[in-house]
Amino acid sequence: MKNILIMAVTLFMLATSMASRAEPVNTDTSFGLPDPVNPGGGNHNKPSGKIKRFVALWEGVDPEDGALNVLSITNNNDGTVKLLLYATFLTTCNGGRGIAQGTGEVSGKKTLKSEDFAVTCFDPPKDPLVLKATLVRNPDGTLTWDRSAEPESPPTIVFHQISK
Repeated sequence: MKNILIMAVTLFMLATSMASRAEPVNTDTSFGLPDPVNPGGGNHNKPSGKIKRFVALWEGVDPEDGALNVLSITNNNDGTVKLLLYATFLTTCNGGRGIAQGTGEVSGKKTLKSEDFAVTCFDPPKDPLVLKATLVRNPDGTLTWDRSAEPESPPTIVFHQISK
């Protein structure tokens, strides 16, 4: 039994050392045909330079109520981004917790707009409130959420990037 175990460990070590030296395998299954999803070629999953400026994890404090806001912006790989916001206190939710989420598009070099930014309250539960959101990338690297289109026009929140 001891010899079988030693032989199994030796074969495993040999297999892993050979695999680490192996040449990369070509996983291209296109057979030279154009990609129907991305006919021009290239990596369609790679975010454009405009989207890259926004894709990150952001944090800011709402000057109106002192709530900590954490905003995640991820690439949808279709020219849009997914926005997901968590706040420790949402005035819209009568001080309860909730999230806001939507899809955004970059317009120009510095502006990200969402027409479907929906706020969902957890406690007490309410029907989602759909807002328009405009985020602007500032020269100092911060992100400003212009909330002037919202009801009662709350103050702007400045977000700082905390992770890519």
